[in-house]
Amino acid sequence: MDINTRVHNRVHTRIRMLGGRVDDWEVFDYCMEKSLRQAKDFCNADEFPEEAETYLVEWAAADYLTETDGYSKQWERMRIDAEKGLVGFRRMRW
Repeated sequence: MDINTRVHNRVHTRIRMLGGRVDDWEVFDYCMEKSLRQAKDFCNADEFPEEAETYLVEWAAADYLTETDGYSKQWERMRIDAEKGLVGFRRMRW
């Protein structure tokens, strides 16, 4: 199982743990793609090691919950924590 599939499954589980539901799979897929693209842009990377998976899950779950439930301080904190964790995986731009 590749990292994108694992992250996809873990994001769905994380959303349920936070009391959310995935009612619209198109919105879920859109948020997943958007979150992964933003994380890759943030880190200037094409791929992530498995160690980054937890941060990607938090980022994507926060994006989905913000998209479906609206802004929340909790979702914002999740996103900021994910960014802080991904800082270690950033590559320098030349």
